[in-house]
Amino acid sequence: RGILYMKREHWGSQLAFVLAAAGSAVGLGNIWKFPYLAGKNGGGAFLLLYVLCLIIVGLPLMLVEILIGRTAQKNVVSSFREIKPKSPWFLVGFIGLLAGFLILSFYSVVAGWSLEFLYQTAAGTYWFDDTISEQVRNDKVAAIFGNFISDYHRPLMWHCVFMTLCIVVVACGVKNGIEFWSKILMPMLFGLVLILIARVYFLEGSGGGYSFLFSVNWKAIWNPKVVLDAMGQAFFSLSLGMGAMITYGSYLDPERSLPRSAVFVVIADTAVALLAGLAIFPAVFAFNLEPSAGPGLVFSTLPIVFTKMAGGRIFGTLFFASLLIAALTSAISLLEVVVAYFNEEYKMGRVKTTVVLAIIIGLFGIPSALSFVAPSAACPLGMSQMKIPFPGGAKTFFDLVDHMASNLCLPLGGLLMCIFVGWSWGKDKVMKSASQGAEWFATHPLGTIWFNLVRFVAPLIVTLVFIYSFKIISFTNEGTLVFFKGWF
Repeated sequence: RGILYMKREHWGSQLAFVLAAAGSAVGLGNIWKFPYLAGKNGGGAFLLLYVLCLIIVGLPLMLVEILIGRTAQKNVVSSFREIKPKSPWFLVGFIGLLAGFLILSFYSVVAGWSLEFLYQTAAGTYWFDDTISEQVRNDKVAAIFGNFISDYHRPLMWHCVFMTLCIVVVACGVKNGIEFWSKILMPMLFGLVLILIARVYFLEGSGGGYSFLFSVNWKAIWNPKVVLDAMGQAFFSLSLGMGAMITYGSYLDPERSLPRSAVFVVIADTAVALLAGLAIFPAVFAFNLEPSAGPGLVFSTLPIVFTKMAGGRIFGTLFFASLLIAALTSAISLLEVVVAYFNEEYKMGRVKTTVVLAIIIGLFGIPSALSFVAPSAACPLGMSQMKIPFPGGAKTFFDLVDHMASNLCLPLGGLLMCIFVGWSWGKDKVMKSASQGAEWFATHPLGTIWFNLVRFVAPLIVTLVFIYSFKIISFTNEGTLVFFKGWF
């Protein structure tokens, strides 16, 4: 094992690991998905439930994944083989591999949208002639997103550009690639978002956004739909269940404190989500726009905000640059999960492995990019009219891949990891490994609480998220329970 530690790349410091792991956790889910879910679910009530779910589920699972990776010092599949030889637990690693492959294929498409909007905002595309009415101008700005995703040229181009950026970072390795860029991009992300927060604070009418985000509607707290949405967001925003934290944990030296590292990563991830809310909602309320705009909040509503704001072209560019950085730091961890496995198992060499796998993932992502394009003579492969039958309702290729990865692979992987650590590995071995670098943890009440959360509470909550995401159960906006909605 000593030889193994010397040969394997490691993070240069605990700070480097925290920045890289936080970069993995911080992604489109924080800046794109969290604000629109908070907007849809009443703001403050959703935020409170989200934080509680992070403490009860997110943090324990984060520690689980980092623990598995650091203990084994191997890729996501071989980690389970190392800890429990001659057992089928290694199959959990393949679930993580599949999740990373599927998610990156469509994640790169959405990240490409941020590249397009970064370019268009910097170029001033949304700033129309003031002679037209405000409503017409708003409609024109909001329509830009729909026009963009229905045109196959640019989404495919930006998809390829983004995958190329991922190749450049991952091909350089752990220290010279992922760690180097994480140290640059993560502080830059926080800095850009803080600049945006400072700007929107001085907008007239912005106070409504702060009230919306921090005032708790106690009735919504007890709405099962809001609770389950918060559970799902807490789980998915931390990149859990896909093996990214196992892979990053495998590059962590054994003397580093795992509890401290996990706490720092969760705090950083939560901070970015909260800061995104502080940058978005005050601006939305200042211009009397709708906070519950759903997935289009970032790509349809915010461009309207920037056209109305003094200096909006500059601040809009900064916002979409933040979105791009968040997407890139998360995407490189997805690619690293797959690259680490094939590079270590088949000795292909990091550069060759990265390029080949990125090309394969990029090609698989093409149907997702075309899922919003109508078939035509120019693009006969347009897939917007193709709906794939699925329990709970027919889906586009994009939605199907997203659903299979996010709603099947991730919660299933997270559930099995909880069972592995809580019931199969052995409590004494788990606590001994977790306390390396933090000797107090094995005998401290916090260690006992963590193990019991992993063993009993987290599996139950993840199971609820799983059956909810597959619409085995669902709830109306009033909180009424519905079974198998849309299945038949």
